Amino acid sequence: MPLVRSFGDWRGLIWMAIFAVLAFLLQGPVGLLLTKVISEPMVAYPLSWLLAPLPLILLLPRPRGVGPFTGIAMGVGTRHRIYLAGGLAAGAVMSGGIVLVQRLGGWLTFDDAVKQVPWAQDSVFVTFTLSIAVFFAAAAGEELLLRGYGFQQLSRCLSPVGAACAAGLMFGFMHAQNPNVTGLAVLNTTEFGLVFGLALARHRSLWLPLGMHLGWNLMLGILGVRISGLTISIFGFTSSPQGSALWSGGRYGPEASLFTTASVALALWIVWRMPVLEDTDRLIWDAPDSPIDKQCESPSTLLPSPSPVASSLTQASTTLDVKNSSAT
Repeated sequence: MPLVRSFGDWRGLIWMAIFAVLAFLLQGPVGLLLTKVISEPMVAYPLSWLLAPLPLILLLPRPRGVGPFTGIAMGVGTRHRIYLAGGLAAGAVMSGGIVLVQRLGGWLTFDDAVKQVPWAQDSVFVTFTLSIAVFFAAAAGEELLLRGYGFQQLSRCLSPVGAACAAGLMFGFMHAQNPNVTGLAVLNTTEFGLVFGLALARHRSLWLPLGMHLGWNLMLGILGVRISGLTISIFGFTSSPQGSALWSGGRYGPEASLFTTASVALALWIVWRMPVLEDTDRLIWDAPDSPIDKQCESPSTLLPSPSPVASSLTQASTTLDVKNSSAT
């Protein structure tokens, strides 16, 4: 299936809009309910973005034969686990490498005796495990909102590449009001969104961008470096920017630096050039011309094709029958 073409199915655009509106309307009540149970906003807020789209993914229509989660490229097969692990490693190496360069170049210094995250415990293992859970909820929530059901439906109209561009712009817009934001920070965040979307379009697995997203944020939290303008310290130390904000990122963090601009551009090239693992998942965008409430395939297309051996036997049997008829 070519990635760059116009599907032209405007029903996908309509369902994307419905999903987006309902998800944002649900997030408020879900967040309010969670604050009654979880007093810490830093936990309740990302969890609400994860829980809000889940019922919509299950309830909103999709082509027949397409599962709710396999249809949004969140299967559980081996290829998805490979993509998740690879994404985690890539995101962590990228952010850790940028921080290392900034530290060696004198654009970043580290401090200690800073207040840890509110879920910190005496046990380092427990603190790290809880941090993974919270950071996963935050990354998965944003991915489901921007590159889940709505992304799949928009792809039916604009193609997966077109949907990746639109989701990237929205990703940048969502971060435009973060503390200490700069124009370069918004540009880099938009670039991140484009990488995540194209990773999904190219490799047909939402676990790859989710892993990259999680690995990037988690490594910054471990190092105590600002994440999108927010100070989140998992182990009780943090960093201070030094020198030009173009290289340090200023008070927004490394995501507002030119190092991130170059690194994400490189990641975009790697994501597009790396080998694609074969899959058999049926995604929502795979049936762009079929009515969403009707069978995607005719019954004949569901029948298995005969094997070469079976075809040969059938042909031989037909030939024999013709000879016998002639002899008679």
